[in-house]
Amino acid sequence: MTDIDLPILFNQKVECCGCATCYAVCPKEAVYLTEDEKGFIYPKINSKKCVRCGLCIKICPIKEQKQD
Repeated sequence: MTDIDLPILFNQKVECCGCATCYAVCPKEAVYLTEDEKGFIYPKINSKKCVRCGLCIKICPIKEQKQD
């Protein structure tokens, strides 16, 4: 599809606050939410729907804090 890598929302669960902003901003509905074994909600990306626009990364409040 494209040479651009799939966005990485987080490497470890502690890097995600579960706000679902990435889910809400995705123009292709490629981000979906899934519940882990402890009941916490985390986003995942459907690689077939993702157009690699990067909006999910740009809007993330956790990633924004790391850049400051």
